[in-house]
Amino acid sequence: MKKCNALLGLLAAFLTLGVGNVATAGNNYPTSLSMNYSSASGGRFAGKVRSRNVCVSKRRVLVYRKSPGRDPSIGGTTSSGSGRWDLRTGKPRTGDYYARTAPKPAGSGVRCGGARSATTHVS
Repeated sequence: MKKCNALLGLLAAFLTLGVGNVATAGNNYPTSLSMNYSSASGGRFAGKVRSRNVCVSKRRVLVYRKSPGRDPSIGGTTSSGSGRWDLRTGKPRTGDYYARTAPKPAGSGVRCGGARSATTHVS
């Protein structure tokens, strides 16, 4: 009986430690990012950051042009409170473009995931 009680006590301690670790690990919220291009008004890329509310506002969004080697950034902007963003660029070079937002901590153990948009072709 003593062995059984000791085993149950040890099991309870492990379960308590496990639950405590999960509680302090925080929350990781996935993020998605959309992008499109419009030639109206001289040219602009626009899209939306989608995630939990704490993760959509004030996200830095960079737009890149695909090229051999390292893809150059053509500019950046910050998302609004609703996650919307736009970047006026003028007429960019013909090619394929995408947007990225990096992961970011949002306080209280919350971590917002990074994201990359689908590729948009500009001709």
